[in-house]
Amino acid sequence: MDVNKFVGEVFDAIDNMDADRFVMCLAKDAVFRFGNSPAITGTEDVSRVIGQFFRRVNGMRHNVMEIIGHGETIICKGKATYIKKNGSEVTVDFSNVWHMSPEGKIQVYLSFADLRKVFEA
Repeated sequence: MDVNKFVGEVFDAIDNMDADRFVMCLAKDAVFRFGNSPAITGTEDVSRVIGQFFRRVNGMRHNVMEIIGHGETIICKGKATYIKKNGSEVTVDFSNVWHMSPEGKIQVYLSFADLRKVFEA
């Protein structure tokens, strides 16, 4: 697997706010967890929740600054810029840890970012 290409595909789907394309990168029974939120299991539920999140912002873009691939694990970190509903932009640091399935899809997706400023008035 070309790790850099795969990471680019995942974030392209996210930045285009395309929940269907995003979950195509996940194993069918994937576990998705954002920060301290409860884990979501399965692409159907992940797609629904990610779609709800996408509707809360006008857009986003990720600048991946580091990618580490080790065995079946990919770690990436960078800056994410969110366009709020009022048109202003907020940039935050993010880190993701992905555990990959044997089929080359994300089995466990752990995402860490402080989004408080994105959703405050």
